[in-house]
Amino acid sequence: MSIKMLKKRFAGRLGKGILIFLIAIFIVTLPLMFSGYQGGPRGAGREGQPGSSDVIAMVNGQPLTRAEFEAAYQELEGQTRMMMLQYGSAIGGGIERVWTTRLQALEMAEQNAVIMQDAKAKGVSVSSREVHARIDQQVDQDVNSMKAEAKGQRPEQMERMYASYAAQVGGVRQDTMSERRFRGWYADYLWDRKQAQVEFRLTSDKLKNMVVPRRPVTEDEARTSYDKVTARQILVALKPMDKPARTEAEAKQRADELLARIRGGADFGAVAREESDDSPTKTAGGLMEGPMTVGSMVTEWKRQLAPLKAGEMVKEPIKTPYGYYIVKVEKRERELPPEFEKNKQQEIARVSQQEQDTAWYRYTRDLLARAQVKVSDPELLGYDALRSRKTEEGLKYLEQASEAPDKLGGAAAAVFYELAVFYSSKNDWAKAAEKYLRADDLLGGGRDNRQEDPQARAQILQGLGRAYENLWQQYQQQGKRKQAEDALSQAVDWYSAASDSASDDKSVHERLQATFIKLGRPDLARKEQDAVAEIVKEEAERNRRQSEQQKAMEKNKSPRPTGPSPIAPQKP
Repeated sequence: MSIKMLKKRFAGRLGKGILIFLIAIFIVTLPLMFSGYQGGPRGAGREGQPGSSDVIAMVNGQPLTRAEFEAAYQELEGQTRMMMLQYGSAIGGGIERVWTTRLQALEMAEQNAVIMQDAKAKGVSVSSREVHARIDQQVDQDVNSMKAEAKGQRPEQMERMYASYAAQVGGVRQDTMSERRFRGWYADYLWDRKQAQVEFRLTSDKLKNMVVPRRPVTEDEARTSYDKVTARQILVALKPMDKPARTEAEAKQRADELLARIRGGADFGAVAREESDDSPTKTAGGLMEGPMTVGSMVTEWKRQLAPLKAGEMVKEPIKTPYGYYIVKVEKRERELPPEFEKNKQQEIARVSQQEQDTAWYRYTRDLLARAQVKVSDPELLGYDALRSRKTEEGLKYLEQASEAPDKLGGAAAAVFYELAVFYSSKNDWAKAAEKYLRADDLLGGGRDNRQEDPQARAQILQGLGRAYENLWQQYQQQGKRKQAEDALSQAVDWYSAASDSASDDKSVHERLQATFIKLGRPDLARKEQDAVAEIVKEEAERNRRQSEQQKAMEKNKSPRPTGPSPIAPQKP
Protein backbone atom coordinates (compact mmCIF):
# COMPACT_ATOMS: atom_id res chain seq x y z
CA MET A 1 0.00 0.00 0.00
CA SER A 2 1.32 3.44 -0.88
CA ILE A 3 2.06 6.18 1.62
CA LYS A 4 -0.62 8.35 0.03
CA MET A 5 -3.21 5.60 0.38
CA LEU A 6 -2.17 5.08 3.99
CA LYS A 7 -2.55 8.80 4.68
CA LYS A 8 -6.00 8.84 3.12
CA ARG A 9 -7.14 5.76 5.04
CA PHE A 10 -6.04 7.16 8.41
CA ALA A 11 -6.75 10.84 7.92
CA GLY A 12 -10.47 10.66 8.69
CA ARG A 13 -9.99 9.20 12.15
CA LEU A 14 -6.61 10.32 13.46
CA GLY A 15 -4.88 13.60 14.26
CA LYS A 16 -2.01 14.82 12.10
CA GLY A 17 0.70 14.14 14.68
CA ILE A 18 -0.47 10.57 15.30
CA LEU A 19 -0.86 9.99 11.58
CA ILE A 20 2.72 11.06 10.86
CA PHE A 21 4.02 8.84 13.65
CA LEU A 22 2.11 5.81 12.38
CA ILE A 23 3.35 6.37 8.83
CA ALA A 24 6.88 6.69 10.17
CA ILE A 25 6.62 3.27 11.84
CA PHE A 26 5.00 1.91 8.68
CA ILE A 27 7.98 3.06 6.60
CA VAL A 28 10.48 1.67 9.09
CA THR A 29 8.90 -1.77 8.70
CA LEU A 30 8.24 -1.32 4.95
CA PRO A 31 11.61 -2.75 3.89
CA LEU A 32 10.90 -5.97 5.76
CA MET A 33 7.36 -6.27 4.41
CA PHE A 34 8.21 -6.09 0.71
CA SER A 35 11.81 -7.23 0.41
CA GLY A 36 11.19 -10.93 0.91
CA TYR A 37 13.66 -10.69 3.76
CA GLN A 38 13.15 -12.36 7.11
CA GLY A 39 15.45 -10.12 9.07
CA GLY A 40 19.16 -9.49 9.17
CA PRO A 41 22.24 -10.37 7.21
CA ARG A 42 21.66 -14.11 7.16
CA GLY A 43 17.89 -14.19 6.51
CA ALA A 44 16.80 -16.76 3.96
CA GLY A 45 14.05 -14.65 2.42
CA ARG A 46 10.29 -14.98 2.60
CA GLU A 47 9.02 -18.15 1.01
CA GLY A 48 7.62 -17.52 -2.46
CA GLN A 49 9.67 -14.37 -3.13
CA PRO A 50 11.15 -14.84 -6.64
CA GLY A 51 14.88 -15.40 -6.53
CA SER A 52 15.21 -14.65 -2.80
CA SER A 53 17.68 -17.49 -2.29
CA ASP A 54 19.71 -16.73 -5.44
CA VAL A 55 23.40 -16.16 -4.75
CA ILE A 56 24.38 -12.77 -6.15
CA ALA A 57 27.94 -12.65 -4.79
CA MET A 58 30.52 -14.58 -2.79
CA VAL A 59 32.09 -12.79 0.19
CA ASN A 60 35.19 -14.50 1.50
CA GLY A 61 33.93 -17.73 -0.04
CA GLN A 62 30.48 -17.48 1.60
CA PRO A 63 27.27 -16.82 -0.38
CA LEU A 64 25.45 -13.48 -0.30
CA THR A 65 21.83 -14.01 -1.31
CA ARG A 66 19.44 -11.76 -3.17
CA ALA A 67 17.25 -11.57 -0.05
CA GLU A 68 20.15 -10.19 1.97
CA PHE A 69 20.98 -7.65 -0.72
CA GLU A 70 17.36 -6.57 -1.16
CA ALA A 71 17.07 -6.08 2.60
CA ALA A 72 19.95 -3.61 2.52
CA TYR A 73 18.42 -1.85 -0.49
CA GLN A 74 15.01 -1.59 1.15
CA GLU A 75 16.63 -0.19 4.29
CA LEU A 76 18.23 2.58 2.25
CA GLU A 77 14.97 3.16 0.39
CA GLY A 78 13.12 3.28 3.72
CA GLN A 79 15.43 6.07 4.85
CA THR A 80 14.67 7.99 1.66
CA ARG A 81 10.95 7.51 2.14
CA MET A 82 11.22 8.83 5.68
CA MET A 83 12.92 11.95 4.31
CA MET A 84 10.24 12.25 1.64
CA LEU A 85 7.58 12.06 4.33
CA GLN A 86 9.27 14.81 6.31
CA TYR A 87 10.56 17.09 3.56
CA GLY A 88 8.43 16.26 0.55
CA SER A 89 8.85 14.19 -2.61
CA ALA A 90 11.43 16.54 -4.12
CA ILE A 91 14.26 14.69 -2.37
CA GLY A 92 13.31 11.45 -4.10
CA GLY A 93 15.90 12.08 -6.77
CA GLY A 94 14.10 10.33 -9.61
CA ILE A 95 14.71 6.96 -11.19
CA GLU A 96 18.34 7.66 -12.07
CA ARG A 97 19.29 7.45 -8.39
CA VAL A 98 18.11 3.82 -8.18
CA TRP A 99 21.22 2.21 -9.63
CA THR A 100 23.56 4.23 -7.41
CA THR A 101 21.45 3.23 -4.39
CA ARG A 102 21.58 -0.40 -5.52
CA LEU A 103 25.39 -0.28 -5.58
CA GLN A 104 25.43 1.36 -2.14
CA ALA A 105 23.14 -1.41 -0.89
CA LEU A 106 25.48 -4.08 -2.30
CA GLU A 107 28.37 -2.56 -0.37
CA MET A 108 26.20 -2.38 2.74
CA ALA A 109 25.21 -6.06 2.40
CA GLU A 110 28.86 -7.04 1.87
CA GLN A 111 29.89 -5.10 4.95
CA ASN A 112 27.16 -6.74 7.05
CA ALA A 113 28.41 -10.11 5.87
CA VAL A 114 32.04 -9.48 6.85
CA ILE A 115 30.93 -8.14 10.25
CA MET A 116 29.06 -11.39 10.95
CA GLN A 117 32.01 -13.44 9.72
CA ASP A 118 34.37 -11.52 11.99
CA ALA A 119 32.02 -11.89 14.95
CA LYS A 120 31.83 -15.64 14.44
CA ALA A 121 35.61 -15.88 14.22
CA LYS A 122 35.92 -14.00 17.52
CA GLY A 123 33.29 -16.09 19.29
CA VAL A 124 30.65 -13.35 19.54
CA SER A 125 27.09 -14.69 19.77
CA VAL A 126 23.61 -13.54 20.79
CA SER A 127 20.92 -15.54 22.61
CA SER A 128 17.22 -15.60 21.77
CA ARG A 129 16.56 -14.11 25.22
CA GLU A 130 18.62 -11.07 24.28
CA VAL A 131 16.71 -10.72 21.01
CA HIS A 132 13.37 -10.92 22.84
CA ALA A 133 14.53 -8.30 25.32
CA ARG A 134 15.55 -5.89 22.56
CA ILE A 135 12.23 -6.39 20.75
CA ASP A 136 10.31 -5.77 24.01
CA GLN A 137 12.35 -2.60 24.44
CA GLN A 138 11.38 -1.50 20.92
CA VAL A 139 7.71 -2.21 21.65
CA ASP A 140 7.87 -0.07 24.81
CA GLN A 141 9.58 2.74 22.96
CA ASP A 142 7.09 2.79 20.08
CA VAL A 143 3.99 2.48 22.26
CA ASN A 144 5.20 5.27 24.56
CA SER A 145 5.90 7.45 21.53
CA MET A 146 2.42 6.76 20.19
CA LYS A 147 0.96 7.75 23.56
CA ALA A 148 2.98 10.96 23.61
CA GLU A 149 1.80 11.86 20.11
CA ALA A 150 -1.78 11.04 21.07
CA LYS A 151 -1.75 13.06 24.28
CA GLY A 152 -5.29 14.22 25.01
CA GLN A 153 -6.93 11.47 22.94
CA ARG A 154 -9.73 9.48 24.56
CA PRO A 155 -9.02 5.78 25.37
CA GLU A 156 -11.38 4.58 22.63
CA GLN A 157 -9.51 6.73 20.09
CA MET A 158 -6.24 5.13 21.16
CA GLU A 159 -7.73 1.68 20.74
CA ARG A 160 -8.88 2.58 17.22
CA MET A 161 -5.39 3.86 16.46
CA TYR A 162 -3.77 0.61 17.62
CA ALA A 163 -6.25 -1.38 15.54
CA SER A 164 -5.69 0.81 12.46
CA TYR A 165 -1.95 0.30 12.58
CA ALA A 166 -2.29 -3.46 13.11
CA ALA A 167 -4.72 -3.64 10.19
CA GLN A 168 -2.51 -1.66 7.81
CA VAL A 169 0.77 -3.46 8.43
CA GLY A 170 -0.34 -6.83 9.73
CA GLY A 171 -3.75 -7.49 8.26
CA VAL A 172 -5.41 -7.75 11.70
CA ARG A 173 -9.08 -7.01 11.03
CA GLN A 174 -10.77 -5.51 14.07
CA ASP A 175 -12.17 -2.09 14.89
CA THR A 176 -10.44 -1.61 18.23
CA MET A 177 -7.44 -3.10 20.03
CA SER A 178 -6.46 -2.69 23.67
CA GLU A 179 -2.94 -1.61 24.52
CA ARG A 180 -2.19 -5.02 26.03
CA ARG A 181 -3.42 -6.80 22.92
CA PHE A 182 -1.50 -4.40 20.67
CA ARG A 183 1.72 -4.90 22.62
CA GLY A 184 1.42 -8.67 22.27
CA TRP A 185 0.63 -8.49 18.56
CA TYR A 186 3.40 -5.97 17.88
CA ALA A 187 6.03 -8.04 19.71
CA ASP A 188 5.06 -11.13 17.67
CA TYR A 189 5.04 -9.07 14.48
CA LEU A 190 8.54 -7.72 15.10
CA TRP A 191 9.84 -11.17 16.07
CA ASP A 192 8.54 -12.68 12.84
CA ARG A 193 10.03 -9.99 10.63
CA LYS A 194 12.99 -8.51 12.51
CA GLN A 195 14.42 -11.37 14.56
CA ALA A 196 17.55 -11.79 12.43
CA GLN A 197 17.96 -8.05 11.97
CA VAL A 198 17.87 -7.50 15.73
CA GLU A 199 20.29 -10.39 16.17
CA PHE A 200 22.66 -8.70 13.73
CA ARG A 201 22.45 -5.36 15.55
CA LEU A 202 23.15 -6.99 18.90
CA THR A 203 26.03 -9.01 17.46
CA SER A 204 27.45 -5.93 15.80
CA ASP A 205 27.26 -3.95 19.05
CA LYS A 206 29.03 -6.73 20.97
CA LEU A 207 31.79 -6.94 18.37
CA LYS A 208 32.12 -3.16 18.36
CA ASN A 209 32.59 -3.03 22.14
CA MET A 210 35.13 -5.84 21.91
CA VAL A 211 37.36 -4.49 19.15
CA VAL A 212 37.00 -0.71 19.77
CA PRO A 213 36.00 -0.23 23.42
CA ARG A 214 34.95 3.25 24.48
CA ARG A 215 37.79 5.32 25.93
CA PRO A 216 37.17 7.39 29.08
CA VAL A 217 37.04 11.06 28.09
CA THR A 218 37.95 13.99 30.33
CA GLU A 219 35.90 17.11 30.85
CA ASP A 220 38.63 19.14 29.18
CA GLU A 221 38.41 16.97 26.05
CA ALA A 222 34.67 17.58 25.92
CA ARG A 223 35.31 21.32 26.13
CA THR A 224 38.04 21.14 23.50
CA SER A 225 35.66 19.40 21.08
CA TYR A 226 33.86 22.74 20.71
CA ASP A 227 37.01 24.70 19.85
CA LYS A 228 36.87 26.34 16.43
CA VAL A 229 40.12 26.22 14.48
CA THR A 230 40.95 28.27 11.41
CA ALA A 231 43.88 26.63 9.63
CA ARG A 232 46.10 26.52 6.57
CA GLN A 233 47.04 23.25 4.90
CA ILE A 234 49.47 21.83 2.38
CA LEU A 235 48.64 18.48 0.75
CA VAL A 236 51.21 16.15 -0.74
CA ALA A 237 48.83 13.85 -2.61
CA LEU A 238 49.40 10.23 -3.56
CA LYS A 239 47.62 10.89 -6.87
CA PRO A 240 48.01 14.61 -7.65
CA MET A 241 46.31 16.08 -10.69
CA ASP A 242 48.59 16.73 -13.66
CA LYS A 243 51.54 15.12 -11.86
CA PRO A 244 52.91 11.57 -11.66
CA ALA A 245 51.46 9.40 -8.88
CA ARG A 246 53.58 8.99 -5.76
CA THR A 247 54.17 5.99 -3.55
CA GLU A 248 53.37 6.46 0.12
CA ALA A 249 57.08 6.62 0.93
CA GLU A 250 57.66 9.28 -1.74
CA ALA A 251 54.73 11.37 -0.49
CA LYS A 252 55.95 11.12 3.12
CA GLN A 253 59.48 12.12 2.14
CA ARG A 254 58.22 15.13 0.17
CA ALA A 255 55.94 16.21 3.04
CA ASP A 256 58.86 15.97 5.49
CA GLU A 257 60.97 18.13 3.15
CA LEU A 258 58.29 20.83 2.93
CA LEU A 259 57.74 20.78 6.70
CA ALA A 260 61.48 21.21 7.28
CA ARG A 261 61.52 24.07 4.78
CA ILE A 262 58.79 25.93 6.67
CA ARG A 263 60.47 25.30 10.01
CA GLY A 264 63.61 26.75 8.46
CA GLY A 265 61.84 30.07 7.96
CA ALA A 266 59.89 29.74 4.69
CA ASP A 267 56.44 31.33 4.63
CA PHE A 268 53.68 28.71 4.98
CA GLY A 269 51.34 30.48 2.55
CA ALA A 270 54.04 30.86 -0.09
CA VAL A 271 54.97 27.17 0.13
CA ALA A 272 51.29 26.22 -0.10
CA ARG A 273 50.83 28.27 -3.27
CA GLU A 274 53.90 26.70 -4.83
CA GLU A 275 53.67 23.10 -3.68
CA SER A 276 50.21 22.08 -2.37
CA ASP A 277 48.20 19.53 -4.35
CA ASP A 278 44.90 20.73 -2.81
CA SER A 279 43.34 22.86 -5.57
CA PRO A 280 40.59 24.58 -3.51
CA THR A 281 43.04 26.02 -0.95
CA LYS A 282 46.26 26.29 -2.99
CA THR A 283 45.59 29.76 -4.43
CA ALA A 284 44.66 31.08 -0.96
CA GLY A 285 48.00 30.06 0.47
CA GLY A 286 46.49 26.92 1.98
CA LEU A 287 43.81 28.81 3.94
CA MET A 288 40.87 26.46 4.51
CA GLU A 289 37.35 27.73 3.99
CA GLY A 290 35.72 28.44 7.36
CA PRO A 291 36.73 27.19 10.80
CA MET A 292 36.55 23.53 11.84
CA THR A 293 35.45 22.36 15.26
CA VAL A 294 37.88 19.96 16.92
CA GLY A 295 35.01 17.55 17.52
CA SER A 296 34.33 17.37 13.77
CA MET A 297 37.87 16.31 12.89
CA VAL A 298 38.82 12.76 12.00
CA THR A 299 41.12 11.02 14.47
CA GLU A 300 44.43 11.79 12.75
CA TRP A 301 43.67 15.52 12.56
CA LYS A 302 42.25 15.72 16.08
CA ARG A 303 45.27 14.04 17.65
CA GLN A 304 47.68 16.61 16.23
CA LEU A 305 45.57 19.78 16.05
CA ALA A 306 43.73 19.56 19.39
CA PRO A 307 46.80 20.68 21.45
CA LEU A 308 47.93 23.45 19.06
CA LYS A 309 47.60 27.18 19.74
CA ALA A 310 47.29 29.93 17.12
CA GLY A 311 50.51 30.17 15.11
CA GLU A 312 51.63 26.61 15.84
CA MET A 313 52.12 23.85 13.28
CA VAL A 314 51.75 20.06 13.42
CA LYS A 315 54.80 18.14 14.62
CA GLU A 316 54.69 15.74 11.66
CA PRO A 317 52.68 15.39 8.43
CA ILE A 318 49.21 13.92 8.96
CA LYS A 319 48.70 10.66 7.07
CA THR A 320 45.35 10.20 5.27
CA PRO A 321 44.08 8.00 2.42
CA TYR A 322 44.70 10.92 0.03
CA GLY A 323 48.28 11.68 1.05
CA TYR A 324 50.03 13.73 3.73
CA TYR A 325 48.81 17.05 5.15
CA ILE A 326 50.91 19.78 6.77
CA VAL A 327 48.64 21.99 8.88
CA LYS A 328 49.15 25.29 10.67
CA VAL A 329 46.63 26.84 13.11
CA GLU A 330 45.88 30.46 12.24
CA LYS A 331 43.17 31.17 14.79
CA ARG A 332 41.53 29.29 17.65
CA GLU A 333 38.50 30.16 19.75
CA ARG A 334 36.12 28.29 22.05
CA GLU A 335 32.33 28.58 21.87
CA LEU A 336 30.64 26.33 24.42
CA PRO A 337 26.88 25.82 24.41
CA PRO A 338 25.16 27.79 27.19
CA GLU A 339 23.98 24.53 28.76
CA PHE A 340 27.40 22.86 28.74
CA GLU A 341 27.90 22.88 32.53
CA LYS A 342 24.41 21.53 33.10
CA ASN A 343 24.87 18.78 30.51
CA LYS A 344 28.51 18.08 31.26
CA GLN A 345 28.16 14.32 31.67
CA GLN A 346 26.14 14.00 28.45
CA GLU A 347 28.81 16.00 26.62
CA ILE A 348 31.56 13.70 27.93
CA ALA A 349 29.53 10.66 26.89
CA ARG A 350 28.95 12.20 23.45
CA VAL A 351 32.66 12.65 22.77
CA SER A 352 33.41 9.12 23.96
CA GLN A 353 30.66 7.67 21.76
CA GLN A 354 31.81 9.77 18.83
CA GLU A 355 35.35 8.43 19.09
CA GLN A 356 34.11 4.85 19.30
CA ASP A 357 31.83 5.31 16.29
CA THR A 358 34.69 6.73 14.23
CA ALA A 359 37.00 3.85 15.21
CA TRP A 360 34.25 1.30 14.43
CA TYR A 361 33.66 2.84 11.02
CA ARG A 362 37.35 2.49 10.19
CA TYR A 363 37.45 -1.07 11.53
CA THR A 364 34.49 -2.22 9.42
CA ARG A 365 35.77 -0.43 6.32
CA ASP A 366 39.08 -2.20 6.77
CA LEU A 367 37.28 -5.55 7.07
CA LEU A 368 35.49 -4.86 3.80
CA ALA A 369 38.67 -3.64 2.07
CA ARG A 370 40.42 -6.92 2.92
CA ALA A 371 37.46 -9.09 1.92
CA GLN A 372 37.46 -11.15 -1.27
CA VAL A 373 34.21 -10.32 -3.08
CA LYS A 374 33.06 -11.77 -6.40
CA VAL A 375 29.73 -10.44 -7.74
CA SER A 376 27.78 -12.64 -10.17
CA ASP A 377 24.43 -10.83 -10.49
CA PRO A 378 23.97 -9.27 -13.98
CA GLU A 379 22.02 -6.23 -12.73
CA LEU A 380 24.73 -5.26 -10.26
CA LEU A 381 27.52 -6.07 -12.70
CA GLY A 382 25.76 -3.83 -15.21
CA TYR A 383 25.49 -0.92 -12.80
CA ASP A 384 29.11 -1.34 -11.76
CA ALA A 385 30.15 -1.20 -15.42
CA LEU A 386 28.06 1.96 -15.94
CA ARG A 387 29.75 3.53 -12.91
CA SER A 388 33.10 2.74 -14.54
CA ARG A 389 31.81 4.28 -17.81
CA LYS A 390 31.90 0.94 -19.59
CA THR A 391 28.55 1.61 -21.24
CA GLU A 392 28.41 -1.20 -23.80
CA GLU A 393 29.44 -3.81 -21.24
CA GLY A 394 26.97 -2.44 -18.69
CA LEU A 395 24.04 -2.54 -21.09
CA LYS A 396 24.77 -6.15 -22.04
CA TYR A 397 24.48 -7.12 -18.37
CA LEU A 398 21.29 -5.06 -17.96
CA GLU A 399 19.71 -6.76 -20.98
CA GLN A 400 20.41 -10.07 -19.24
CA ALA A 401 18.91 -8.75 -15.98
CA SER A 402 15.80 -7.53 -17.82
CA GLU A 403 14.95 -11.11 -18.75
CA ALA A 404 13.87 -11.80 -15.15
CA PRO A 405 12.31 -8.52 -13.89
CA ASP A 406 10.19 -10.30 -11.28
CA LYS A 407 13.35 -10.94 -9.25
CA LEU A 408 14.14 -7.22 -9.08
CA GLY A 409 10.83 -5.95 -7.67
CA GLY A 410 10.36 -2.18 -7.94
CA ALA A 411 13.99 -1.72 -9.02
CA ALA A 412 13.22 -3.45 -12.33
CA ALA A 413 11.89 -0.16 -13.74
CA ALA A 414 15.36 1.37 -13.41
CA VAL A 415 16.90 -1.43 -15.51
CA PHE A 416 14.49 -0.76 -18.38
CA TYR A 417 14.96 3.00 -17.97
CA GLU A 418 18.73 2.67 -18.40
CA LEU A 419 18.20 0.45 -21.44
CA ALA A 420 15.84 3.05 -22.90
CA VAL A 421 18.42 5.80 -22.38
CA PHE A 422 21.03 3.63 -24.12
CA TYR A 423 18.82 2.97 -27.16
CA SER A 424 17.97 6.68 -27.30
CA SER A 425 21.68 7.45 -27.55
CA LYS A 426 21.79 5.07 -30.54
CA ASN A 427 18.76 6.81 -32.15
CA ASP A 428 16.85 3.52 -31.98
CA TRP A 429 13.68 5.32 -30.94
CA ALA A 430 11.28 2.40 -31.41
CA LYS A 431 13.39 0.25 -29.08
CA ALA A 432 13.74 3.16 -26.64
CA ALA A 433 9.95 3.65 -26.56
CA GLU A 434 9.48 -0.06 -25.89
CA LYS A 435 11.87 0.05 -22.91
CA TYR A 436 10.38 3.28 -21.52
CA LEU A 437 6.89 1.73 -21.66
CA ARG A 438 8.11 -1.34 -19.81
CA ALA A 439 9.77 0.89 -17.20
CA ASP A 440 6.50 2.76 -16.66
CA ASP A 441 4.61 -0.52 -16.28
CA LEU A 442 7.11 -1.80 -13.74
CA LEU A 443 7.55 1.37 -11.72
CA GLY A 444 6.60 0.47 -8.18
CA GLY A 445 6.98 -3.27 -8.66
CA GLY A 446 3.33 -3.73 -9.56
CA ARG A 447 2.06 -1.65 -6.62
CA ASP A 448 0.26 1.64 -7.03
CA ASN A 449 3.01 3.75 -5.49
CA ARG A 450 4.32 5.56 -8.56
CA GLN A 451 3.35 8.96 -7.21
CA GLU A 452 5.48 8.48 -4.10
CA ASP A 453 8.37 9.59 -6.31
CA PRO A 454 6.72 11.64 -9.06
CA GLN A 455 10.12 12.76 -10.30
CA ALA A 456 10.88 9.18 -11.35
CA ARG A 457 7.70 8.85 -13.38
CA ALA A 458 8.13 12.29 -14.91
CA GLN A 459 11.56 11.20 -16.16
CA ILE A 460 10.12 8.09 -17.80
CA LEU A 461 7.20 9.97 -19.35
CA GLN A 462 9.48 12.65 -20.77
CA GLY A 463 11.59 9.87 -22.24
CA LEU A 464 8.51 8.41 -23.89
CA GLY A 465 7.60 11.82 -25.26
CA ARG A 466 11.09 12.27 -26.73
CA ALA A 467 11.03 8.79 -28.25
CA TYR A 468 7.72 9.39 -30.03
CA GLU A 469 8.73 12.93 -31.03
CA ASN A 470 11.79 11.51 -32.77
CA LEU A 471 9.72 8.74 -34.35
CA TRP A 472 7.40 11.48 -35.68
CA GLN A 473 10.36 13.20 -37.31
CA GLN A 474 11.65 9.92 -38.77
CA TYR A 475 8.25 9.01 -40.24
CA GLN A 476 7.95 12.50 -41.75
CA GLN A 477 11.32 12.10 -43.46
CA GLN A 478 10.24 8.68 -44.76
CA GLY A 479 6.94 10.07 -46.06
CA LYS A 480 4.90 7.86 -43.72
CA ARG A 481 2.17 10.39 -42.99
CA LYS A 482 -0.21 8.21 -40.96
CA GLN A 483 2.54 6.82 -38.74
CA ALA A 484 3.87 10.35 -38.26
CA GLU A 485 0.47 11.64 -37.14
CA ASP A 486 0.09 8.78 -34.67
CA ALA A 487 3.61 9.29 -33.28
CA LEU A 488 3.02 13.05 -32.83
CA SER A 489 -0.26 12.38 -31.03
CA GLN A 490 1.45 9.94 -28.68
CA ALA A 491 4.33 12.35 -28.07
CA VAL A 492 1.87 15.06 -27.01
CA ASP A 493 0.00 12.62 -24.78
CA TRP A 494 3.16 11.43 -23.03
CA TYR A 495 4.50 14.95 -22.56
CA SER A 496 1.12 15.99 -21.10
CA ALA A 497 1.27 13.05 -18.70
CA ALA A 498 4.80 14.12 -17.71
CA SER A 499 3.45 17.58 -16.94
CA ASP A 500 0.82 16.12 -14.63
CA SER A 501 3.40 13.96 -12.87
CA ALA A 502 5.99 16.75 -12.58
CA SER A 503 3.72 18.68 -10.22
CA ASP A 504 5.85 21.49 -8.73
CA ASP A 505 9.07 20.80 -10.69
CA LYS A 506 9.60 24.14 -12.45
CA SER A 507 12.44 22.94 -14.69
CA VAL A 508 10.23 20.21 -16.20
CA HIS A 509 7.42 22.66 -16.99
CA GLU A 510 9.88 25.09 -18.55
CA ARG A 511 11.25 22.36 -20.84
CA LEU A 512 7.75 21.20 -21.73
CA GLN A 513 6.70 24.75 -22.58
CA ALA A 514 9.47 24.96 -25.19
CA THR A 515 8.65 21.45 -26.43
CA PHE A 516 4.94 22.20 -26.98
CA ILE A 517 5.82 25.36 -28.92
CA LYS A 518 8.09 23.25 -31.14
CA LEU A 519 5.31 20.69 -31.64
CA GLY A 520 2.82 23.38 -32.68
CA ARG A 521 0.69 23.25 -29.52
CA PRO A 522 0.60 26.84 -28.17
CA ASP A 523 -2.43 25.94 -26.02
CA LEU A 524 -0.41 23.38 -24.05
CA ALA A 525 2.60 25.71 -23.97
CA ARG A 526 0.42 28.35 -22.24
CA LYS A 527 -0.60 25.76 -19.63
CA GLU A 528 3.06 25.09 -18.90
CA GLN A 529 3.72 28.83 -18.69
CA ASP A 530 0.88 29.18 -16.18
CA ALA A 531 2.26 26.25 -14.17
CA VAL A 532 5.70 27.90 -14.04
CA ALA A 533 4.15 31.20 -12.92
CA GLU A 534 2.22 29.45 -10.16
CA ILE A 535 5.34 27.63 -8.95
CA VAL A 536 7.31 30.88 -8.91
CA LYS A 537 4.53 32.50 -6.90
CA GLU A 538 4.49 29.62 -4.40
CA GLU A 539 8.29 29.71 -4.11
CA ALA A 540 8.20 33.44 -3.36
CA GLU A 541 5.59 32.91 -0.68
CA ARG A 542 7.54 30.00 0.80
CA ASN A 543 10.74 32.05 0.84
CA ARG A 544 8.89 34.91 2.55
CA ARG A 545 7.61 32.59 5.27
CA GLN A 546 11.04 31.02 5.72
CA SER A 547 12.60 34.48 6.00
CA GLU A 548 10.11 35.42 8.69
CA GLN A 549 10.77 32.17 10.55
CA GLN A 550 14.52 32.74 10.31
CA LYS A 551 14.17 36.23 11.73
CA ALA A 552 12.06 34.86 14.58
CA MET A 553 14.66 32.16 15.27
CA GLU A 554 17.47 34.73 15.28
CA LYS A 555 15.47 36.81 17.72
CA ASN A 556 14.96 33.85 20.05
CA LYS A 557 18.18 31.99 19.29
CA SER A 558 18.58 28.76 21.26
CA PRO A 559 21.73 26.65 21.71
CA ARG A 560 22.31 23.63 19.52
CA PRO A 561 21.10 20.43 21.19
CA THR A 562 23.98 18.19 20.15
CA GLY A 563 27.67 18.44 19.48
CA PRO A 564 29.57 18.15 16.20
CA SER A 565 29.84 14.90 14.29
CA PRO A 566 32.96 13.43 12.66
CA ILE A 567 33.76 14.55 9.14
CA ALA A 568 36.72 13.88 6.87
CA PRO A 569 39.28 16.50 5.79
CA GLN A 570 38.95 18.02 2.34
CA LYS A 571 39.75 15.75 -0.58
CA PRO A 572 42.39 16.87 -3.07
